[in-house]
Amino acid sequence: MNWLTGLQKRRSLCVGGILFVSLLAFAVSLQRNPISFDAFWHLKTGSDWLRNGLSPWVDHYSFTFQGAAIQNPPVVFQALLHLAVSAFGIFAGFLFVKALAQLLTLLAAFLFLKLVKARALLIAMVIPSLVVVLQMRSMVRPELFSYAFSVLAMLLYFRARERASAASVLPMVVLMIAWTNYHASIIGYVIFAGFFVDCAVRQLNDRENAATWFRWLAWGVVLLLAGFLNHDLVHPVVEALTFPQEWKTLIFEYFAPWPYIKESPGLVILLLVTAVTPLLAIRQKKFGLLLVWAVLVYTAVSMQRMVAPAGIVIVISLAGLLAAEGYPDRLLGTGRRGLVLSGMLWFSVTGAALFANVALSLDILEENRNTYTRYPEALTRYMREEQLRGPVFNDYGIGGYLVYRLAPHNQVYIDGRTHILYPVEHLQKFETIQQSPQMLAAEGRAYGIDFVIEPFNQAKHDLVTDTGEFTLDFVDAAYSLYRRHRGRFPLHGLLLSRPACWNEHMAGELARESELIEAGLPFYSGLAEYSNFIDGYVRANDKGAYFDQSFESGEWTDFIRRFVAYRVFETGDYDLARILLANVQELRIEDYLASAMAMILSENEALALQILRSLAGDHWMSANEPQLAMFLWLWNSMSENPGLEAGDKHFIEGLEKRVEASGLESRDSSFEMHSREFCELARLQTARLGEQLGQ
Repeated sequence: MNWLTGLQKRRSLCVGGILFVSLLAFAVSLQRNPISFDAFWHLKTGSDWLRNGLSPWVDHYSFTFQGAAIQNPPVVFQALLHLAVSAFGIFAGFLFVKALAQLLTLLAAFLFLKLVKARALLIAMVIPSLVVVLQMRSMVRPELFSYAFSVLAMLLYFRARERASAASVLPMVVLMIAWTNYHASIIGYVIFAGFFVDCAVRQLNDRENAATWFRWLAWGVVLLLAGFLNHDLVHPVVEALTFPQEWKTLIFEYFAPWPYIKESPGLVILLLVTAVTPLLAIRQKKFGLLLVWAVLVYTAVSMQRMVAPAGIVIVISLAGLLAAEGYPDRLLGTGRRGLVLSGMLWFSVTGAALFANVALSLDILEENRNTYTRYPEALTRYMREEQLRGPVFNDYGIGGYLVYRLAPHNQVYIDGRTHILYPVEHLQKFETIQQSPQMLAAEGRAYGIDFVIEPFNQAKHDLVTDTGEFTLDFVDAAYSLYRRHRGRFPLHGLLLSRPACWNEHMAGELARESELIEAGLPFYSGLAEYSNFIDGYVRANDKGAYFDQSFESGEWTDFIRRFVAYRVFETGDYDLARILLANVQELRIEDYLASAMAMILSENEALALQILRSLAGDHWMSANEPQLAMFLWLWNSMSENPGLEAGDKHFIEGLEKRVEASGLESRDSSFEMHSREFCELARLQTARLGEQLGQ
């Protein structure tokens, strides 16, 4: 008895078990916590459209493009999402929309499998594979329903049987009108382009007359023109061809997928399905389907957002091609070689799909345990309760969530409506501002920005602090709020960025801020741990013992590690200061400079030289003028070191020219070998920024 007859005898148990595991994995994927910030601006748009009569084709939420037109927004999806959330609440509403979209996709898949007369074992191979792909991108986004449209397009493709007629093409036209008005329908045009290629191949083989070719061309034109029947009269093919390539270097979901999915359990099943499909298409002379495969594989390799949509179409294509082969029942009459090869295909695809479904489900369960603080819920609640209103310069990723929680009283600088509202130049400008305190300060003045919301980390905190115009006002688990000149935690904010500026006179004000932190911030706030540490340090009689005790009780954050490094620097323990700074996770320029100074003071010039060379090779190009001046001064303090090489001296000469051009060369002689120089460095940076802004 071969594998096929063995499975056929236990078909109910085999197919039922496989489908049960797959649908269980599907149910788990539905429980995935909302992870798409963009879903929230869709929700807000739908809510304002249905409740307040605000046009979804015009921007109401940004101060940078207020009143500008929005191109082809997915208004049906936005309305549906609003209705679902209104009826069931946020989480249950999102789950309902996700379940509806994915169940429609699976229903369309079953209809397709029925159309092509797929056998039970083929169904048992296809459905788990489809569930894998659905799990890989199960975010609440408009494309969720496009998956069902894609399967319906494949159904119409196979139903038409390579003949362009009114009966075969009119349903395609209706589908494309609905799809184009719902969301981007470019995949539909790729699929139907393949259909018309297959029709052309068949007509060539049958030597059809001119009338047949004319009908073929006419129906192709009708189908193509259907893409213009939308609110903005913009064709999806034109949109795809004119899509600015710069987005692929700026937006995460447009990046190439390989670095992000190579560890995914679903990768094996995608590779298997992708490899087998073109072989069968060539064997059956389905050159149109081969074209669809090639285009979708190219887009999936180019953009990670296309992996799931392309995967769905390729899985359905494979199902249709295998059904045309009579797979697997027809293999009963073939030789041993055919049985072995087909068995390898069935067991490898089905087994990989089942494994991937279980693994992805476990990943989602683990992810759900770690996403309860993903959204700045506490921060936005604080802003609403305190009626903090005005323009917000915000991190790109959370723009959609801020729109949902804070509009209309707060408007954002940017959100996920890239390409349909914001031009690529705006995102490029935003990315530049995110690296420049000068530009952030200038943009803040130009637009009258009252608040900044950024991820709570060292780089972003330094960016905002260095403007000298915004101070820390609130911190939750992952994001921080800065308020123009009136933040509640200016001293804590200063020490987070400039730990060298600590002095005993700050103790009283820090204690007052600590009380506010304890009373007004959530227990999981990223600032709470730092505040508790500083408060304990202020109270401790034996500072060194306090450091030892607190280090043993838990892992220090980079903020705490830097604070301790400067305190031990001040006591003369230069080696420990250097070790602490070397263990910071994300080194900044001051960390290199302070480490080099510590090693010079400990007379370890060989290590100091190594640190300076590291800075010269890694980060120095992004240094501001005062940092460059200190960098040069540290190099010059080692000018007599016999370890200096010709390359070092050449670098120093170039650095001297940059510092001289900045007008800070006269400050070189004023530097001292002491940690307080790093507080002076902060003062100089603020002063230079004020000069550049014309203060």
